[in-house]
Amino acid sequence: MPTLTLTAAMCQAFDEELQRDDRVCLFGEDVGEFGGVFGTARALQKKYGKRRVFDTPLSEAAIIGAAVGAAMSGLRPVAEIMYVDFITVGMDPLVNQAAKLRYMSGGQLTLPLVIFTQCGGGTSEAAQHSQSLEAWFVHTPGLKVVMPATVYDAKGLLKASIRDDNPVIFIWHKLLYNLEEEVPDGPWLVPLGQAAVRRPGTDLTVVATSLMVHRAMAAAEKLAGEMSIEVVDPRTLVPLDVDAILASVAKTGRLLVVHEAPVSGGIGGEIVRQVAEKAFDRLIAPPVVLGGANLPMPFTQVLETACMPQQEDIVRAARKIVTCKKQSHWTEKEKARLLDDAVRYIIPHFASNESLARGPKIFVRGEGCYVWDLDGKKYFDSFATLLTTICGHNRPEVTRAVTEQMETLEFFPNYVDTFTVPLVELARKLAQIMPGELSVSFFVNSGSEANETALKMARQYHVERGERHRFKFIGRRDSYHATTLGGSSVTGLTWFREYFEPLLPGCIFAPAARDYERPQGMTSADYGKQCLEELEKLIVFEDPRTIAAMIMDPLPGSNTGYPLPPEGYLEGVRRMCDRHGMLLIFDEVQTGFGKTGKWFFSEHYGVVPDIMTIGKGFTGGFIPLGAAVTTPKIADMFRKRPGSELRSGSTYGGHTVACAATLANIAIIERENLVEHAAEMGAYLQVKLRALAAKHAMVGQVRGIGLLWAILLAADRATGKPLDPELGVGTWIQKWCYENGMILRNNGEILVLAPSLIVTQEEIDMVVDLMDRALAAATLEFKL
Repeated sequence: MPTLTLTAAMCQAFDEELQRDDRVCLFGEDVGEFGGVFGTARALQKKYGKRRVFDTPLSEAAIIGAAVGAAMSGLRPVAEIMYVDFITVGMDPLVNQAAKLRYMSGGQLTLPLVIFTQCGGGTSEAAQHSQSLEAWFVHTPGLKVVMPATVYDAKGLLKASIRDDNPVIFIWHKLLYNLEEEVPDGPWLVPLGQAAVRRPGTDLTVVATSLMVHRAMAAAEKLAGEMSIEVVDPRTLVPLDVDAILASVAKTGRLLVVHEAPVSGGIGGEIVRQVAEKAFDRLIAPPVVLGGANLPMPFTQVLETACMPQQEDIVRAARKIVTCKKQSHWTEKEKARLLDDAVRYIIPHFASNESLARGPKIFVRGEGCYVWDLDGKKYFDSFATLLTTICGHNRPEVTRAVTEQMETLEFFPNYVDTFTVPLVELARKLAQIMPGELSVSFFVNSGSEANETALKMARQYHVERGERHRFKFIGRRDSYHATTLGGSSVTGLTWFREYFEPLLPGCIFAPAARDYERPQGMTSADYGKQCLEELEKLIVFEDPRTIAAMIMDPLPGSNTGYPLPPEGYLEGVRRMCDRHGMLLIFDEVQTGFGKTGKWFFSEHYGVVPDIMTIGKGFTGGFIPLGAAVTTPKIADMFRKRPGSELRSGSTYGGHTVACAATLANIAIIERENLVEHAAEMGAYLQVKLRALAAKHAMVGQVRGIGLLWAILLAADRATGKPLDPELGVGTWIQKWCYENGMILRNNGEILVLAPSLIVTQEEIDMVVDLMDRALAAATLEFKL
């Protein structure tokens, strides 16, 4: 791509539009032979002639009046006004004629006109040649106002302005005159009304215009070690991309608007108004407008600099805003009562005395990969809220989908012969996403219910086929499937089962088949064969004619640290189930929907089960929903046989609003290519974790795939000797991370990192850096 200056890019835009449309003409003071004061029309008169590119007398009123008349007569004029200051003498034809003609003609007439002008201080041209008057035109209905900040935008927005059927005020800053940037060849436009996020961030939104975009970017870079600033460039002030600004503020909770025009009555006030009316509840701190002084622009450079926002002004304002905490909704007394009542009136899931002794934590807000607690402290959630919020917290698209559905039909049950539109659309979408012939869904409220349903589905399938004797299930040691009675029965964790035994009869357990456990010197393929032989022996011993199904998590979950299966094992299990007439159930509640770099983990091996269970990230954590998805062959046993029905169900299974939320969640995954992004970020995380392991002797192993990773602590890396669990090193590290702003999942000495699919490279760097510091601190604390 060629590198162009800002003025050269705009000259190129004029050239392309003059060549494309013979109605386009360009005129103004010194535009013809001289090519414009800034060279934006250089050589164009020679190429297109004096009828289309020409000089005018030094009369801005005549220039603007002629341009308005030319536009009324069917031309597409571009009138250059050397400085925006001089537009004032032509305000009547611009404000009372051009801006109102389309409205007054009921839309029958158009007025395709561009006023092309320069603005701004910094060149010691004093009070009458250095103003920023864009607010005047923003205040005038019927005018569009464009202020580019980059070379790319200057060209693309200028072309779009010339093609627009409305009068456009195109204002560029003189100090950007020699800005250089690579600009692609070919026909392209930058649409009016679309903002650009110049730099993503999570702590503060800075909306900046024109030259101030560059100063905001410099300030954000300077503050990168203190805070994460998102810089939004509106590009066009009318139409203003309010949605982009609101989305950013919803993420950061803070707003700073920076423009060179005097702070009073500027575009900053309008942006703050929009945010105050539409996103007030998202604000952590009061919004701030940083503008020019309410003074005529001085001549001397020192005073001129003092009147314009500088990089250091933005830095100071950003620090002040970010350190300003939102006034809590709760007094200290109210917070103390909430914390006390949390323990008094609630039995937390999987809570122990030890965990409650560390103190309850109440969370009140989430955005992206972050959550905030009752005191306003911010945490990075490295476990994606129990692997649910795969698209991050607070997605406006899902909020809109839920709101619209609740305003239309909040709920109607999927009962006997009744359905809702979101339910049908979600089932159709799943049929497109699921591998193989998995295309028929039974909707429930959670992954646990999905596994319970899958077991019932498998048993009833065999009963319908006249094989009532098939009642047994094979689970795997150390695998977790649910807290329900059936799910607990096939969960291979002794400590989990002991309080509830005897459980369902006929549940037996195969070896875990984890590749990292293979004997030294044995290949993965040989170990896979050995595990399959042990499974075959178990099946034969139990009598295959009595076994309904094998249920397994193809990638065991966070409690075991995501151990991969040995080579050929999953494929062998599939063949074995087929040979013995057993169904194969894959529990992908934890691993589904992109977390491993594919939609489902089993797709890495090309193995398709008879039933797959989904939950957690399926809905993005917005509203509970799960499903057991099977093949038409199995589903037809319950749908097409006279008098048959699947003997399972619940009132809220497939809840109408939950389905709407889930459709919106899946749309985000597809639109933002989050499955592919997870694979890319997972590869990056793997490299970072390998380097981390090499640095710390207590890290015995790191393993995982995609964005599901575990750090296993060990007393001796060479032998794999585990740390003494009585030391509580893993729990100490988890607590240290909490204190330092990161939520970390640990299962004893297994530390789990499984962030949302939207995680960025910068956030991964931050997470690994925090883990580096945590491991170093633990090494000193425990003298390891």
